[in-house]
Amino acid sequence: MAIDQTNVVDFVLPDDRDGNTSLLISDYLPWDADELDHWYLLQEKVNSYLPYILDGQLEKDFPTSKGRKAKIVISAKYPLNAASRDFVEKLAGHTKKFKVDLLFHQFIPGVNEPY
Repeated sequence: MAIDQTNVVDFVLPDDRDGNTSLLISDYLPWDADELDHWYLLQEKVNSYLPYILDGQLEKDFPTSKGRKAKIVISAKYPLNAASRDFVEKLAGHTKKFKVDLLFHQFIPGVNEPY
């Protein structure tokens, strides 16, 4: 599962390290190649995660997530460039309207932990 499968939830951590429920987007694409397509895929992926959270399907599939704050985490292989950072910030503003945080995490093996 990955960013290019826009109607699939990649991973769910029903009780993450912060005591919340995190839905991860596995993003292996670079930000500097085909940037508009990457943004489109990310937007579509987020747009499929929101109803999954808001319509209660998350709690049905993961009962331990009930009562926990849900957040979407982009778990990326590559760092954001400036334009993509702006895009992700705008997308985060959109999800915030639904009380869902959108976070970006770049995993660098040997440097930091996976989300």
